[in-house]
Amino acid sequence: MAGDERNRTDRSELADHFEAIIGREISQAELTELVLRTATGLYSDESGWRTVRTYSPGGLPPRKACEREEEIETFGGIVATGQNGKAQFQLSDFHCIVDFHPGRPIISVATAHTHNPVFVTMVDTPAQNDVKIEIYAWDADGNPAANVPIRWLCRVPQTTTVE
Repeated sequence: MAGDERNRTDRSELADHFEAIIGREISQAELTELVLRTATGLYSDESGWRTVRTYSPGGLPPRKACEREEEIETFGGIVATGQNGKAQFQLSDFHCIVDFHPGRPIISVATAHTHNPVFVTMVDTPAQNDVKIEIYAWDADGNPAANVPIRWLCRVPQTTTVE
């Protein structure tokens, strides 16, 4: 959740963790040089095929066509729901996206990473050179599930612009 205040750790608490790991006190000067890095997303691209169905209002039977899709982008990452049971982000919050034009269909999957029973749904919406993702989590009683770690995956075909 890029920019989410809930994911920020108080500096003194973080310093305590670093000191516990290395087994000694860390000076203020050393603290300014320390950086905690964690992987939050994966990305790959490949070529593939898209199946298209053509429907006719004139009563002709539906037709199926297979089109070569030059680029299919796969994105993935890890987020957590907020107190309202919702996580909201764009792919660009996790990935360096350059010259990206999302097409359809977008295939999205979200999985709660917890031992507790949780229901998860996911909505994807193409945005200007990006994809907006909304993930909702509920507990077994139907209440919003807060602070649930979610692993997600999204496959997006690139559209081709002809000028």
